[in-house]
Amino acid sequence: MAIAFEERVGPVRNLPPDKKVIDFFELCFTEQLYRLIVHEMNHYAGQERPRLAKPLGWTELIINELRTWLGLHFTMGIVQKPSLHSYWEKDQVTVTPSFGNIMSHNRFMNKLHFIHFADNESEVPHHSAQQDHLFKIRSVLDELRRQFRQN
Repeated sequence: MAIAFEERVGPVRNLPPDKKVIDFFELCFTEQLYRLIVHEMNHYAGQERPRLAKPLGWTELIINELRTWLGLHFTMGIVQKPSLHSYWEKDQVTVTPSFGNIMSHNRFMNKLHFIHFADNESEVPHHSAQQDHLFKIRSVLDELRRQFRQN
């Protein structure tokens, strides 16, 4: 899609002065998007748990917990460690207590295992004319594009 040279580009909505750049994330990640992701993760966990050789404890995910989980991911971009496990280390020299205080390592990894954005059962078969190569993330992309246009 070509943008006309005289067309306005860039943010449409400005954040209030007391907000941080990370708060822009909340403008794009809507309740609708959170609900979609929570629904698909819970649905996928329900489908996969019986198929796993080693059962993973799964409790129903809710929106606030998804927000917390995503927040930990953002924090990992700031506080960088050599592995996912190292964020929950208890060694006095390298400990980052906030991670363990916010969410257990097992629960964090459980969410990582079941992250999902679409129902696999509604996917069009491969090599079909209607196949969408972005099917697994299409619903998230569509919502983000809608929000990016609006904001």
